[in-house]
Amino acid sequence: MEARIVGDHLVESNLSGVDSHGVMRIPQYVNAIREGTVVPGAKHRVVRETPSSGVIDGNGGFGQIMAHRAMELSIHKAGENAVGVVTLFNCSHTGRLAGYAALAADREMIGVVMVNAGGSGQHVSPFGGIDKRLSTNPICCAVPGGKRSRIILDIATSVVPEGRIRQLHNSGGFAE
Repeated sequence: MEARIVGDHLVESNLSGVDSHGVMRIPQYVNAIREGTVVPGAKHRVVRETPSSGVIDGNGGFGQIMAHRAMELSIHKAGENAVGVVTLFNCSHTGRLAGYAALAADREMIGVVMVNAGGSGQHVSPFGGIDKRLSTNPICCAVPGGKRSRIILDIATSVVPEGRIRQLHNSGGFAE
């Protein structure tokens, strides 16, 4: 089941035109499993909870699985209490954020997803700088408007996603 969810997320990213977060990530994920930095089958654990908030430990699991669970909990809490805020830690690369925020928009809620990507080693140079210092810190917001007319903004604080550089390198269009 996890493979299907992660695979669907990667393919959806490609179909949405976000190839940097698509199937090109499969070798990265396979290596992470081999290295033990991703734990297939990991069970999430809610470590703290209030009626409108929660904190989830992803126990080293796939980011797509854990982020989906966090968003589902957030949506449930928002349905009960007008707002749901859930934080997630200790999981791998979550991929394209629009898929999670869209879960809220599809239920007539506003979905906001933010990532502190500092732990994954993907860093960018600050404006005017040369050395990598800052996380890309992606932000996504989805606003309902019917299934076909929802508005989704999915951005990062970098000019170019790390995955796009990797994609260019893998295609031979970028020399080291």
